[in-house]
Amino acid sequence: MGTFDRFTNKKQQKKNVDIRLKEKLGSIEKNKKGVSKVIVFNCNSCGCLLSVSGKVDCMRAICPECEQENRITASDSSSAFDNAQKLDTFVIAYTSHLDETRFATFEQRCQVVNDIHAEFMARFEHLINKKPSTLIDKSSSHISLIYETIYIAPHIFNEIKHFLEMAFKPFESEVSNYSYPEWSKLKNDLSLLHPLMLKQLRTTMCFIVLDKGKQHVATIVRVPSSEFPNTIKTTQMRLYIGLCRTKHADMFFFYPVIADIKNLWWTETWIFPYDDEMIDPGPYNPLSKEARKRLSLLLNQEFSYALIVDENNKLRCDRKITFTKSQKEGFPLLNKVIRQYKGNRISLAQAKNAIDDYLTKIDELQLQQQFELLLREE
Repeated sequence: MGTFDRFTNKKQQKKNVDIRLKEKLGSIEKNKKGVSKVIVFNCNSCGCLLSVSGKVDCMRAICPECEQENRITASDSSSAFDNAQKLDTFVIAYTSHLDETRFATFEQRCQVVNDIHAEFMARFEHLINKKPSTLIDKSSSHISLIYETIYIAPHIFNEIKHFLEMAFKPFESEVSNYSYPEWSKLKNDLSLLHPLMLKQLRTTMCFIVLDKGKQHVATIVRVPSSEFPNTIKTTQMRLYIGLCRTKHADMFFFYPVIADIKNLWWTETWIFPYDDEMIDPGPYNPLSKEARKRLSLLLNQEFSYALIVDENNKLRCDRKITFTKSQKEGFPLLNKVIRQYKGNRISLAQAKNAIDDYLTKIDELQLQQQFELLLREE
């Protein structure tokens, strides 16, 4: 591309950088909490717009046009910041997770953000170059607040960072930093579960744990004391997994199958492989997130774990559930199916109707035969 073409496409380049910047902020902030800095600047060689993020005293970017490396290091950062043409925009992005028990709806989260934004602008409006953006994820308590300026001195950045951290702190959930528990610790301490899990557990749930540093899907099953056999720790246990397609929506179903507890065969759970965000979201439930990720992890595992608790939330035992040869052979096909749902959403009504359809049409005798066959398989 020649010099004339490069500069005639300047507006398009700026538009592309704006798009990439939003994507960058989205990927950076999606699972983090706190303040990030992103700088958008011109290539020293050809003038293309570039964006980088990280520590201000050590940034670099390769220009896609001239392939020149652009660096901002500790030795030249002060002069670089003073050059308004080199550093066009400095972005401050704050990400937080509001307490879902207090701010469950989209409107409630918006109100919190709007109030903090008004206070922020009263203090720092003279530093803001463009109208700030507020990104709120409707499917969770995640929010991102983005401000763009020409230049912010380090001490001003620290002042802004402190303000945002203190402003959001009273509204953040105590479990907002909840991370996947270690299986080796969890099987001896149920307090490491998400605080809502035992409250909402009726029969079965699938969730993510860390096993030797790797993400792994485990199952928690509630078994009434009256049905609890003494052989529960040694008796055969399987996890029956299937896909049901209805006219309303498709869903995966799971049944924990324990040889000595036939009533437990009907304690199913469902996972919908669509994007987490519903078309018409109801009250936010943090336990429903990452549905497709849980499915994909489970179908790539050689085995799974299970926690078995009674009606009083007492841990009765933990189990390792192995998959049969036929299950392992069928998992790749199911995993391939899961990818087809990316980018698709369903409504809450569709989900409920799909479950009703499944429960109405299910052949219990045939399902029971499949369970018995699964228990006999190697």
